[in-house]
Parts: sequence; structure tokens; C-alpha cells
Amino acid sequence: MGAIYKVRHRHLQQDRVIKIMRPQVSTDADFEARFLREAQLEATLQHPYIAQLYEFEIAPEGSAYMVMEFIEGVTLRQILEIAGPPSLEFCLFVADQGLEALAYLHSCGFVHRDISPDNIMVGVGPQGEPLIKVIDLGIAKKTGESREQQITRTGTFIGKVQYASPEQFSTTPIDHRSDLYSFGIVLYELMTGVYPILGHDTNSLIGGHLFKPPVAFEETDPRGEIPVALRDLVMKSLAKQREDRFAAASEFREAILPLAAGAQPRGEALRLIDLCRSEPDLVPTGADIDIFGTEETRLRSQRIGLETEATVVVGDPTVRLERGRSKTWGWLVAALLAVVLVATAYRTWWLDADPAVDPMANLELTLPLPADLDFGRYYALVIGNDDYRFLPRLRTAVADARAVAEVLETQYGFEVTPLYDATRHRIFSELEAFRDRLGPTDNFLVYYAGHGQIYSEDSLYWQPVDADVDSTVNWLATDDINHELKGLPARNVLVIADSCYAGALAGAVTEEFPPTEDRLAYVRQKLERSGRVVLASGNEQPVADASAEGVHSVFANVLLQQLRDNDTVLDGKLLYARLVDEVERRAAALALEQRPVYAPLDSAGHQGGEFFFVPTNLREANS
Repeated sequence: MGAIYKVRHRHLQQDRVIKIMRPQVSTDADFEARFLREAQLEATLQHPYIAQLYEFEIAPEGSAYMVMEFIEGVTLRQILEIAGPPSLEFCLFVADQGLEALAYLHSCGFVHRDISPDNIMVGVGPQGEPLIKVIDLGIAKKTGESREQQITRTGTFIGKVQYASPEQFSTTPIDHRSDLYSFGIVLYELMTGVYPILGHDTNSLIGGHLFKPPVAFEETDPRGEIPVALRDLVMKSLAKQREDRFAAASEFREAILPLAAGAQPRGEALRLIDLCRSEPDLVPTGADIDIFGTEETRLRSQRIGLETEATVVVGDPTVRLERGRSKTWGWLVAALLAVVLVATAYRTWWLDADPAVDPMANLELTLPLPADLDFGRYYALVIGNDDYRFLPRLRTAVADARAVAEVLETQYGFEVTPLYDATRHRIFSELEAFRDRLGPTDNFLVYYAGHGQIYSEDSLYWQPVDADVDSTVNWLATDDINHELKGLPARNVLVIADSCYAGALAGAVTEEFPPTEDRLAYVRQKLERSGRVVLASGNEQPVADASAEGVHSVFANVLLQQLRDNDTVLDGKLLYARLVDEVERRAAALALEQRPVYAPLDSAGHQGGEFFFVPTNLREANS
């Protein structure tokens, strides 16, 4: 319901955060009441581990804003996605300060109700020391109040289903022990990198909270790196019945303190903050924008610019905008599964063999390569979208894209153009720029991780971060993607798409699986033709955002493993053959039906060529 901006106070020269109620919800009495409620609550709280509110105002026309403390840090979600699980010492430091913040909040008579890795930040104190900050009290409630604030008048659950306590799905009154359950999930995920509640969609997650035991530490920490005493404390906080949990956050903290033993991982915290922090997105100089303006296009335009500073008038005093970025909280949970109609057909007529017994699977082309074998130059556009403005936030897309970009660059010598949380305009601009960069023997790879949707019967859309919910104006249609790729001068183009319904990018088959007796002859044959192919994470159905490992999606985990382990000339078909069954197996473990697809791009000018991954050491030796 709010847009978040980093600002600087002109007179005090101090950074602040302004949270502005979006124009489209300012006329909704329910949202307005919740926004006012958050401000009233935060104004009563004064604690070093809870974000501080400085100012709140409602304009005459109904728009509202808060001026809050700016936290020089990152969320636990960012740490998990970008850096992976931190050290045990770091986790205990989070537990110590996080539970102290909750104990204070509860002592003031409030329940947060939205504790998650998104709402706990790691910041830097005045002496450079790391400290925890609990943020976003937008749905907090006073203990003993009516449950009306939890459910909107349309019956929609408010909060994050994956971190909600069992009593939030029942008629049991909610008290402070609900936050302890949510905090227990955060600690479990932070220590292991694995989400502990079994379930893959909203209904099954609710069932997991209510009836299924959490994933045992024996499965997620098989080497026993987490002390048994700490495991027991976390599991106690995850008890289904609140009477079986700790009686208070202070009791939970006192039980953990002997294990923490003054944990203060300053170096690690600062390193993680530096690793995860992104550069400010600044708007063009001279763009004076009234934040209470009703023109949504003006509000969006200030998030696109990447040049210098701008001025935003917010009553009195005037502040200078340094970063404009809309935050949409949420998580993509897999939808109810559709029946897979054509995956088996793709596999049969495109591979002409079961990948598990594919005769090419064991063929390698390593040193020495013939001197006249020219694979050309390699370029990649790597796109990862997490932070959607109007759609649910994703958990792993940016982390997936960063990891793919790294392996392409370091192991295969790609010149990588990364795009994280990219708009439609930015994506098309970068695709257009490659028309002038690519040559007739070059290779171009597009990796996309983000939301995907089939809006009509046969048209897939990629959804950039500026995609609206009900309008396709800012979406990227299959036809548009194919048109851009068809016109590129590169010899071979490969699209790796990790999104729901990504298999809709694939077109009709043009040839049988080639002879395999002579690997070198096969490579020469393929290098004489142009190719436009797609490796999709699944067929025309939803796919998993997060895997059991938590940091990457199911598909990205297996793809990265295959690319990192490869030391030969690897073509797209062979890559597919090596990953398809493993992706299907891992998805099945999450109760999902997901089978990747490998085929020519629909109407993109495929002429039978193939995309080759050649490790840098092989290419250097060849040159």
C-alpha cells in the first residue's frame, strides 16, 4: 500500500525514508485506516532495534506519508538470496537482538503479525556496530483487539502465509506467541537456508502450519553443525499449540543467550551488507515532483531514471530524493498444477531418445580442439526480477540471475549484461543495443527469471517489474521476444527461461536428433547453421520459485550445477539431457509437476544450428 523513498533532510543533512500511501489506495478507507494505524503505533515505540517514526501527515486531499529512520543495511531476505545462509554466530546475533525487539513490542501490548526475513533488517549503528531493525508494522495489532484488522472485508488474508502462525488460520485469538512462531521459522531458514514448513501453494502451506511437523534438522543439517540445544529451542518455537511454545519473547531470548555468548559478528555483518546493498537509482536532475500528484506515470518515471538527483516537494521541509523504488511485499507460491499436455511429445520428437540413456550424453569434446574450429564470441543478457511493484514479490529470481551471470562470465568467458529488477523499457532497450554489437558468428544467450503468464490461449508474457496486474501494456509478449531475437545478427541464440508457462516460447520441431557417431563432425555441422532455441524451466504450467535448498529455484539449482561441473564442449541438447530428469525429480519432492522443455523458438528463424558452451580454458588453448 506504500511506495518507499530514500531522502535527505535539507537542513539536518540526514538520510530518512519516506513511505507514501499510493494514490490508487488513498480512497480505500480500509487501507487508509491501516496506514494511519501503522503511524500511530510506530509513534509510540522507541527502541534501538525497531525502526523509528519521525513524522506523519495526511494531506487535505487524503494522501498520507510517514518520515522514518533510514537504515543503512539490508533485509535477511536479501542476505539469504544473495549470500546464502550466514554463520551460526550471525544467526545467534539476529536471535538475540530480534527477540529483544519483540519483547519490547509485546510489552507495549502489540503483536507484529508479519515477522519474516523481509521485515528484519541488519543495519549499522553509530559506532559502526551491526544491529537488528524490525520494520513494517503495517498489520500489527493490540493484544486482545478484535480480529477484524486481520481479515479485509473481502476475506483476504493479510500478511505472509508462509510465516503465519497456525492460530492465524483459526478462530483462536492471536497473542504475542504468534510472533514467536514466525520468528522461529525465520531462524530455521536463516540457519539452514531451507524453509521448514511443508507445502507448495496457499492451501497446502496452511495445512503445513496447522497439521504437519516442520522439516527435521536431521534433513537440513545432516552434519550436525547446529547444536542440539539450539535445534530444540527453534523447534519449541514452532509448536502447533501456542501453549507449547515459549511463554514470552524474553523467555525465548534467555534460553538462547547462553548459546550466543555475546555473538557480535561485526566483520561478517558489514561484509553481507556491502555484498547485498544495491546502488541508488537516481532520477534526472531538475525533476520536481509533487508526491501527492495523482498522475501514476509521473510516479513511475522517477523510478526508471538512473542519472543524478531530483527534488521532491513534501510539504515543509523539502527533501531531496536519492532513491525511488516501489516495494511490493509478497511471495510467489506455486499455483494449482495443470496437466502436462505436451512435455512428453517434446521429449520424444526433439530428443528422439530418453535423456537418461541418450547415446550423446557421454560424448565429450575436450583438448585438443582443431585450430580451425571457430565458436565465435559469446554475449549474454541476464535478467532477474524479484521486486515487483504490483505483482507478488519473488524469492530467488535475482539470486538465480546473479549466479548464472557469474558462471557464464568466469567459466565460459561471456560478456554479460546483467539486468536486475528491470522494466519493460529497459529490457527492450538492451535487446535493441545488441543489434549493433553482435556479429554473424557470435553467440547470444538470454536468461530470464521472473513472473510469466499466459494471458490468452497461446501467448506467453514475461512480466517486468513495472507490470500491472490486469493490463498487458508493460508485459513482454512471446511475439515481441521472438521478433527481437529473429532480427539479431548472431549465429546462435539460446533463451533460458525460468518462469511459469515458459514452455509456450517453444515452436515446432525442425529436425530429428542428429547422428552421434562423430562428435567433432556434429559440432562442425551445427556451426555451419544458425540456431534459435529455448530451454524452458517447465512446460505450459506454473513452476517452483524456491527449491528445498531455498536460495535458488528448482531449475536454477540444477542448471548451475551442470554448467559448473562441465569441462567439455557442451551443446544445448546435451545440457537439457543432463538436467531434465533431475529437475523433474526435485520438483516432485515439492509435490510439483515440472519438466523442462528444449525446442526451437517459435517463429524465431531456427535453421538447425546449436548453441555451444565452451569453457574458457578450451577456447584459450584452441586460440
